[in-house]
Amino acid sequence: MPYGIPWNDVETIYPCVKCGYETLLYTPFCANCGIEQPTEERKQAIGCARHVTSKREPDEIQASLDEFNGFAVRLWSYGVSHCELQLHFYKTGKHRMILMCASSDEVHLPTSAWAADLELIVKAGKYGDEYIVRDRKLGHYVRCGMVVAYFGFDSSFCGDGICPW
Repeated sequence: MPYGIPWNDVETIYPCVKCGYETLLYTPFCANCGIEQPTEERKQAIGCARHVTSKREPDEIQASLDEFNGFAVRLWSYGVSHCELQLHFYKTGKHRMILMCASSDEVHLPTSAWAADLELIVKAGKYGDEYIVRDRKLGHYVRCGMVVAYFGFDSSFCGDGICPW
């Protein structure tokens, strides 16, 4: 599991009502600060729990990238042990996406945010399909062995001044 992001299709995230610590399993007390939490049903009812969904098909991922065209994207993290790279997208309010690129083989990205115009290219590689996420205008790219788009995770940043709001 890459830095707490689940690999299965749908998960629910339960943030602590006091410190914001997030967990994938409901617990009656926060594992971080120890404060008592509302019941699982109450968290669902008041909107405290977030549902996470993922898209794995290339055409669905491309549609998601097109939806975030022109909005802020930023390299968020890179895990050397599994060559996992996260790109965080920020559109407005709750419209956020994380693009996980696993088995990243080649990376050419800035460390600051930029306005996204990304495309997903799929081609045959040495060990199966190879995915290239490339910026159409600027030429930034990452070449990897798998791509998954996640919705519902907190990817709070405002694009280093790119966002107009």
